[in-house]
Amino acid sequence: MTGRLLALLAACLQSLPHQGEVAQSLGISGFTIPGDYRIIDQLLRELGLPPFDESRDLSIREAWERVQYPASILLLLLGFLLALIAIHLQRSNTALKASQARIHHLAYFDKLTQLPNRAALLEDLDRQAWMPSRSSFW
Repeated sequence: MTGRLLALLAACLQSLPHQGEVAQSLGISGFTIPGDYRIIDQLLRELGLPPFDESRDLSIREAWERVQYPASILLLLLGFLLALIAIHLQRSNTALKASQARIHHLAYFDKLTQLPNRAALLEDLDRQAWMPSRSSFW
């Protein structure tokens, strides 16, 4: 049912006289005063019927109640996405470190003998030249 049809239906039901001929023929005669008006209040608000047909300011609480479910779903999806990104970054970081270690090994060790090569020797000598000696008196 469309909103317009529901509004007409609600208006018609509300306008039926209490023991009226139409109400009795439909088998809905004998209306009683409801003990809880919240359902009627909610229906009138949703259909925009008087006295709720005028626009009013929306409170923060009402705005939160309207967006609470979609916002919760959105936050949950965002958290899931962030977790996937974190997992991807961790895996990429691990792969990068392994690649760097492999490059270092290829650069400083002989492929056949797995012994340090000339580049490793030169770097080691350079590092030793710049290190203070243990026997210095300074």
